[in-house]
Amino acid sequence: MYLTGYHGTNKEAADKIMERGKFLISKGDKQWLGDGIYFYPNFGDAYNWKYRDSDPEAEIIIHAIIKIEDDEY
Repeated sequence: MYLTGYHGTNKEAADKIMERGKFLISKGDKQWLGDGIYFYPNFGDAYNWKYRDSDPEAEIIIHAIIKIEDDEY
């Protein structure tokens, strides 16, 4: 199964994601819903969340196609 997700981040982190070819799990007490990688199912929600307090010129939204095994959904 494939899902579309939108991930908001800054340019430095986006460059690292593209260089590695994968996302790393965010960990720690400051994570919104616990350890993980956060995606929105639509661009509008990702845009609104990422730019709520930031300079839009300094931020990036990555469009990802996420492969999920049926038994993991």
